[in-house]
Amino acid sequence: MLGQGERMLGQRGTGCVHEGFLKNPNAKVVVKRIYRGYKHAKEVFTTELSIMSQLEHRNIMPLISWSNDGGEFLLVYGYMSNGSLDNHLLGNGMQLPRKARFNIALDLSSALHYLHQESEKCVLHRDIKSANVMLDSKINVKLGVFGAPMFLDHPDLALQTRKMVGTLDFVAPEYYYQGREACGIRKHKDEESQLGLVDWVRELYGAWNVLQAADERLNVDFNKHEMACLLVAVLWCAHPIAKQRPKISQAIENQGFPPSLLSLEIGSQLSTILCHWRAQAQWTDISVSSWPSTAHMPAKPTST
Repeated sequence: MLGQGERMLGQRGTGCVHEGFLKNPNAKVVVKRIYRGYKHAKEVFTTELSIMSQLEHRNIMPLISWSNDGGEFLLVYGYMSNGSLDNHLLGNGMQLPRKARFNIALDLSSALHYLHQESEKCVLHRDIKSANVMLDSKINVKLGVFGAPMFLDHPDLALQTRKMVGTLDFVAPEYYYQGREACGIRKHKDEESQLGLVDWVRELYGAWNVLQAADERLNVDFNKHEMACLLVAVLWCAHPIAKQRPKISQAIENQGFPPSLLSLEIGSQLSTILCHWRAQAQWTDISVSSWPSTAHMPAKPTST
């Protein structure tokens, strides 16, 4: 399955990922190898195998095969020719046009909707980031690298989990507050200012200038209303109060920009919300007066 010179695609604390090739059928694959020396290797392998073998969705990385022969823990996934999303957003990959980015957001939302609400048990991925969003030859999303997933009988049990897992910058803020990548070129945390991406977008939103968060490489080649609504939907999903965040099904609906998006309570009771943020995250750098009210949400264009 793995031959000499096979290219390593990435590595993390629990293992590494290589290109591979299956002889029957003839197919290029991705092989995730869990390090033998990792003390929880068997547990990680068993958990990922038990979850991935039960999932089947067009936007989930397909598990093709597995092996635990000779104490070697291997998981074999389908090969995605366009690699990971982070390479295209932050690396030397292709320039993704506006339509492709919007479709990627919808595909990823569809994958999360399946994991949270459509699969037999709710699955928490716990490491959603652009490095784990793979793209096939047609730029369709395949969400992968389930290094820290867990089953829940019901989504409301999520807050009962206490063990901190996954990549810190991409977990819910009640576990660890930072940011996420979305529509732009900025990394999830700026190296110079130490300002998290969500913080940055919220500041722009508060200054009524949220479109400044869009990737300048698009050269303003995007629908301004579409981009604004997508960014606001992202802020809604990153709401500091867990109960105020939408279900993923609501987020998917609102990416289509129905009137309900225009009445989000993301701009209401901001003094209370900001006080909560400061109490939980010790924020001191954002003025309540800089936040717009719901009256300043992007207006839906009228048809002509």
